[in-house]
Amino acid sequence: MMMSMLKSSVGKKFLMGLTGLAFCGFLVEHLTGNFLLLVPDSVPYNKYAH
Repeated sequence: MMMSMLKSSVGKKFLMGLTGLAFCGFLVEHLTGNFLLLVPDSVPYNKYAH
Protein backbone atom coordinates (compact mmCIF):
# COMPACT_ATOMS: atom_id res chain seq x y z
CA MET A 1 0.00 0.00 0.00
CA MET A 2 2.80 2.42 0.89
CA MET A 3 4.65 1.89 -2.40
CA SER A 4 1.50 2.39 -4.45
CA MET A 5 0.84 5.65 -2.62
CA LEU A 6 4.39 6.91 -3.26
CA LYS A 7 4.10 6.06 -6.96
CA SER A 8 0.93 8.12 -7.36
CA SER A 9 0.99 11.82 -8.17
CA VAL A 10 -0.70 12.76 -4.90
CA GLY A 11 1.74 10.64 -2.88
CA LYS A 12 4.72 12.30 -4.55
CA LYS A 13 3.30 15.75 -3.84
CA PHE A 14 2.60 14.82 -0.22
CA LEU A 15 6.16 13.56 0.24
CA MET A 16 7.52 16.73 -1.40
CA GLY A 17 5.43 18.82 1.00
CA LEU A 18 6.72 16.94 4.04
CA THR A 19 10.34 17.30 2.98
CA GLY A 20 9.75 21.00 2.27
CA LEU A 21 8.36 21.52 5.77
CA ALA A 22 11.31 19.67 7.28
CA PHE A 23 13.72 21.84 5.28
CA CYS A 24 11.95 25.03 6.41
CA GLY A 25 12.20 23.88 10.03
CA PHE A 26 15.91 23.19 9.55
CA LEU A 27 16.44 26.68 8.11
CA VAL A 28 14.52 28.41 10.91
CA GLU A 29 16.44 26.51 13.58
CA HIS A 30 19.83 27.40 12.12
CA LEU A 31 18.85 30.99 11.36
CA THR A 32 17.77 31.45 14.97
CA GLY A 33 21.01 29.93 16.23
CA ASN A 34 23.13 32.12 13.99
CA PHE A 35 21.27 35.23 15.10
CA LEU A 36 22.68 34.52 18.56
CA LEU A 37 25.97 35.91 17.21
CA LEU A 38 24.38 39.36 17.40
CA VAL A 39 23.84 39.09 21.16
CA PRO A 40 26.67 40.91 22.99
CA ASP A 41 27.08 38.03 25.45
CA SER A 42 28.75 34.94 23.94
CA VAL A 43 27.25 32.41 26.38
CA PRO A 44 23.99 31.74 24.45
CA TYR A 45 25.87 31.11 21.19
CA ASN A 46 28.32 28.77 22.93
CA LYS A 47 25.38 26.82 24.42
CA TYR A 48 23.84 26.57 20.94
CA ALA A 49 27.12 25.41 19.41
CA HIS A 50 27.74 22.70 21.99
